[in-house]
Amino acid sequence: MARPQAAGRSVSPATRSATGDVWSGYAARGSASLATADVAAAPQSGGLGSQAISMAVLGLGLAGLVGGVLVAAVRRQRVLVRRSSSARNEH
Repeated sequence: MARPQAAGRSVSPATRSATGDVWSGYAARGSASLATADVAAAPQSGGLGSQAISMAVLGLGLAGLVGGVLVAAVRRQRVLVRRSSSARNEH
């Protein structure tokens, strides 16, 4: 809601845009956006969709990450056991 201005006062464009309605000049486009067009072009049934493939890749990555952490933990534990047993043998 714009305020009425006193006679003889000039208003800068920044003040007009700050006090005016931001969405007054907005008009929806007649064409669909890219995201909507992509969904509309996707097959309705059958086959592997891109979502299923991306979920499979995500699952494989997560399994690889967990496997790597487990391997590192086992190696660390083995090193700690070797150090403690060698320290006992020296004394």
